Amino acid sequence: MLGDSPIAAGYGWRSRYPGAAARLAIEGLRPALSGADIVFGNLETQLTRDGLGNSRMARNMMRGDPEYARVLRDLGFNVLSVANNHAMQHGRDGFGESVATLRKAGISVAGLRGTDGWNAEPVRMTAASGLTIGVLAYSLRPMQYGTGDPSYASGPQPSILADASRLIGEVDQVVVSLHWGEEFTDLPSESEVTFAAHLADVGVSLVLGHHPHVVRPVIVRNRTCIAYSLGNAVSDMVWQQAFCRGLALRCRLGDGTISAEAIDIETDAQYVVRTAGAWRSVVIDGGHCGLPEPAYQEAIAASMLSYRKAALRHMVRNVWRSPLPEAIELFRQKARNLLARIVVGSGDL
Repeated sequence: MLGDSPIAAGYGWRSRYPGAAARLAIEGLRPALSGADIVFGNLETQLTRDGLGNSRMARNMMRGDPEYARVLRDLGFNVLSVANNHAMQHGRDGFGESVATLRKAGISVAGLRGTDGWNAEPVRMTAASGLTIGVLAYSLRPMQYGTGDPSYASGPQPSILADASRLIGEVDQVVVSLHWGEEFTDLPSESEVTFAAHLADVGVSLVLGHHPHVVRPVIVRNRTCIAYSLGNAVSDMVWQQAFCRGLALRCRLGDGTISAEAIDIETDAQYVVRTAGAWRSVVIDGGHCGLPEPAYQEAIAASMLSYRKAALRHMVRNVWRSPLPEAIELFRQKARNLLARIVVGSGDL
């Protein structure tokens, strides 16, 4: 998440680390990423020079610097997903510029809308051993910005399963990235667990989840590793401890087997990341970890309330760090949001 979040307008990630200065914040990931044939991540921000919106805050929000592409490639990333709910925040032109910038830097782009019967355009890669790996990426979140068909790949689930089955016939191993689940909840729903099992059944080796911003279980079941959410790796969401922790996941694929281990990623108050502790094996045959729908909705409500309280406290304490136009717009936005909740809630009395 290489842009200023709405809560940190004017002093968030991009404002603090413009251009090549990004290296200062993310260099701590290099040891965890080194030595891999494939280094994958979910890019939650467009890398574009121009933003959309009616205010400076909106134009800068969740927008990364195009120079970040070279920084990420130097760190080791060679494939990034752009299939997520912020992918179209700064328009189709911004999306296209971001994709072109990544490719120019030598990074393959997963999650583009496919052609020739593909829901998602597959990325095919070859390891040093000669093993071939196919990467598919999708957003299962509602389209948040723009109109019409998004430029990134989305559901439905049957089409994702069809893509995976088709690609399994063309490469040795298939990896599926999913932008899914509800934000801030640390367990998946039963339906998410079921869909992950369907992907495993068709032969997917690795399922990589993101969007909740918190770590969820990571398990190996039979010959499939399933990461329901790896949490935040790089962001300015430092107002809750759970957002300051993510996981790097290291997997070895081949010969019908899979091994997986994880290491913690920690973010400090200056948005600098580092790994913490040692690599550890993930849970084997982790069993059922999905919440039934009523319990899932309760967990969403509780985590959202906690988020709003912590975000408001952070905003008030740090508003002096925002340039005046951003500070004024931020408080206007929060007032509008509060009023909307009051008006909607009044109908339930």
